[in-house]
Parts: sequence; C-alpha cells; structure tokens
Amino acid sequence: MNLTKLLIVSVILFVASGCGYNSGIKSEAAASYLYFTGAAEGVEVSIDNVPAFTVTKTGIANQYRISPGKHIIVITRDSQIIVKRELLLGDGHEKEIYIP
Repeated sequence: MNLTKLLIVSVILFVASGCGYNSGIKSEAAASYLYFTGAAEGVEVSIDNVPAFTVTKTGIANQYRISPGKHIIVITRDSQIIVKRELLLGDGHEKEIYIP
C-alpha cells in the first residue's frame, strides 16, 4: 500500500514538474559582418568617421561585426584612400570588400 502511494505521488510530481518548462523567444542583437579580401593586410578601415582599425587577417573566416544599416566605409593605405563605399547592410548579412 505504501509502495503504491509512493509510486502515485512520484508520477504526479514528475508530470507536474514537466509542465514548468519555460518557453520563450530568444533574440540576439542585430548584426552584419564585413570581411576583406585581396591585398587587405595592413590597411586601415574607418566606418562612419569613427577612428580606424587595422586589418590583420583577410578572408571570410575573419569577419568584423557591424550594425545593420547604411554605412560609409573608407579604406586607406599609407594615408591614401583606396576604397570609399556606401553600403547598406541587412541583419545577418555578410559583405566582402575587395582591396586592390
């Protein structure tokens, strides 16, 4: 009799604990990505007149995160502008920028 009550209570507890699953929507921050190809090592990249960063590695495996939207990309080498582009990036998009 005690074993039966223990079994019934255990089953009720297992069923009740399974109903406590909390489902929800997880949303990551919106992001787009740039990557550089060609002779890009050592060039300086400025996005929307923010202080420039230097590209150290090239290729699709080395992406730089950027917010989605409209951006002006200025790439310089030895203080000379090589590339100046206006880009429109959507959420999750990747954009290749070829450096001659």
